Amino acid sequence: MKQDERLIRFGERVKELRLAKGLTQLHLADSIGSSESTISRAEKGKHNPTLLWMMKLAEALEVDASEFLKA
Repeated sequence: MKQDERLIRFGERVKELRLAKGLTQLHLADSIGSSESTISRAEKGKHNPTLLWMMKLAEALEVDASEFLKA
């Protein structure tokens, strides 16, 4: 099954924002009550996040959730 391009772009943006903050996947995961493997899967476009998960992620990265939708 082909990966959804929107999830791939979302994951790339998450990784970009995480690295800009100097965070590891583990640190980001801990800060939102998630697992490192979930962050990894999200960054690879293999995790379809819930709205609540995206909001927690945005708070941890100190960005508006709309930042995840920018290419």
